[in-house]
Amino acid sequence: MSGRTFTVFLLVIVAVFSRLIPHPWNLTAVGAVALFAGAHLKPRSLAFIVPLLAFFITDLILGVHNTMIFTYGAVALCSLLGILFLQKPSPVKILGTSLTASVIFFLISNFGVWLVGGLYPMTTEGLVNCFIMAVPFFQGQVIGDLLHSAVLFGAYAVIAKKFEFAPSLANTKIKN
Repeated sequence: MSGRTFTVFLLVIVAVFSRLIPHPWNLTAVGAVALFAGAHLKPRSLAFIVPLLAFFITDLILGVHNTMIFTYGAVALCSLLGILFLQKPSPVKILGTSLTASVIFFLISNFGVWLVGGLYPMTTEGLVNCFIMAVPFFQGQVIGDLLHSAVLFGAYAVIAKKFEFAPSLANTKIKN
């Protein structure tokens, strides 16, 4: 395993397992991990497999739920965002894709809550109410995705510069 791949795996594992420590609601590394894996893991299949497997393992500890297919679908789409838009990451691209990942995760996971959660009536009003009730959790999602994206991409850039193994970050400047 190359130093580059090992570094990406290590950062993903640490970020995902941070789900197991106490944290404010939704202030997790969900979107950030998927974006980061999408940006850096090769072959591309690993960009999907690694975050999904890591989340599955932590879900076995935290508890499985009937909306996992929606959550995992959102994670996979966020990995795709990383593949499509973060091959040459920049602060602006990371910010934009992090916010997009937050919105994608919010929409898909809460649609799943409405569809199979049994908490809301299966009506348009029930769907709207589900999204309204989830708005307070969205703030944590946005902060978590932004914070963890900054940490993951920033840590990787620093490590990559030190060990000189990051061709995908060739245009990223790190100030000492």
